[in-house]
Amino acid sequence: MAKERLVGSDGAIYLVDSAIAELTGDATKTLDVLTGGTAGSGKGKGFYRITSLTDTKTEFWADVEVGDYFYDNGALVLSTGNKAVPICLLNEVSEDTSIKGFEISLTKDKIDVTTLADKVKTYRMGKVDASGTMSGITTIGDYTMQKRFLDILKVSDSGTFTMNRKTNSPLFFVGFLNDEDIEGDTLVAVVGKIEIESGAMGATDGSAQEFSSGFAPSSGDRLQIITIDIPNA
Repeated sequence: MAKERLVGSDGAIYLVDSAIAELTGDATKTLDVLTGGTAGSGKGKGFYRITSLTDTKTEFWADVEVGDYFYDNGALVLSTGNKAVPICLLNEVSEDTSIKGFEISLTKDKIDVTTLADKVKTYRMGKVDASGTMSGITTIGDYTMQKRFLDILKVSDSGTFTMNRKTNSPLFFVGFLNDEDIEGDTLVAVVGKIEIESGAMGATDGSAQEFSSGFAPSSGDRLQIITIDIPNA
């Protein structure tokens, strides 16, 4: 039987400046409640980064580590002392509609360890490196990438000034390879904290005015793939 194919036009992307406050588990409250909602409300539906773990980790997988990301619909109960930061609550954070597409490249360094005694070339593989690019349509008021490089001054029609200074605040990336929320479907997302490392913008006659940005995982962080099965009703 043919494997299910992902369709690019079903993708989605979320870029979230800074995370919401850290949540601390008490073995009683669900993520819905910890994020300010009621149990079963779906308030806590979204993506999280684990920031602290106690000896009790029964809500996670066997080799869970601090720094891992996870997704939950809001019903998860954190063990006492376990901590997580919501990086993208889907009921609160809107999809970034300016992005046309993104691409992530994964590579490993190839280290040549051949010596004179070897009969053939011998290599060892190094650590994984990731880098990405995003492109989109420039929109008024949405300067997620540009404010990593430039100050932005807004002048209202009444002459009032609002200055948005260049920022290095944490930026979290959630990129869906497919985002069809259909019963029995499987969603696939790439998640992580990123740094914008390059950018370009400009104008072309007769075309939508576009921008592009390069990004990489933030120092000490890593990108992670999460697959999410959508339950049948």
